[in-house]
Amino acid sequence: MIAGLPMYDRPELFEAHNKLWQLVHEQIVESPKLLSRNISPWNLWTSPKLLLAQTCSSPYRNTLHKTTFYVGTADYNLPNCPPGYYNSLIIGRPGYELSEGTKGTFGYNEKTSHSGWTAPMAHFRNLNILPKFFVETGSHRASVKAVAQGKINLRKNLFNAIRQAVRNLQKQYRSVLYLNDFVTIDKNKYLSFQS
Repeated sequence: MIAGLPMYDRPELFEAHNKLWQLVHEQIVESPKLLSRNISPWNLWTSPKLLLAQTCSSPYRNTLHKTTFYVGTADYNLPNCPPGYYNSLIIGRPGYELSEGTKGTFGYNEKTSHSGWTAPMAHFRNLNILPKFFVETGSHRASVKAVAQGKINLRKNLFNAIRQAVRNLQKQYRSVLYLNDFVTIDKNKYLSFQS
């Protein structure tokens, strides 16, 4: 049997999750002694060996309810939320207004996430604003870091993709195209040029 708490199991929380699981393990005969961490959430959730796993509501609502059974919901004692509920936060760089979202890029962890995709998209639709571009980051934490580091920027994602493509292009094609690299030049140099 396997068990996992993958939703918020960051390295700094491993010890606390291990202690929590030990208390569960002591009460359930033949339960796994350790949490499974080296397995993707989908492989964990769909494993025939699964005893218990933590999931987001979207994967459960969309698919997992057909093959698993609901045990319970953690209550995080969040302000202005009933027990067992939570809310999503949409963060942006300083000075950024949510109404500017129609011109911006929305970073999300994955499309199966309720708090990272489903709830924010419903909120955007209710406000009649939809981001122009989307970037999948892989986790809530990666989304926060990407915003903080200015990486949720389609222009930068496009630049990196083109640069990598140029650098990976076989030499014979780079030669025919006379392509050496892909670089940035201060746009003011273009704008200040007088013809």
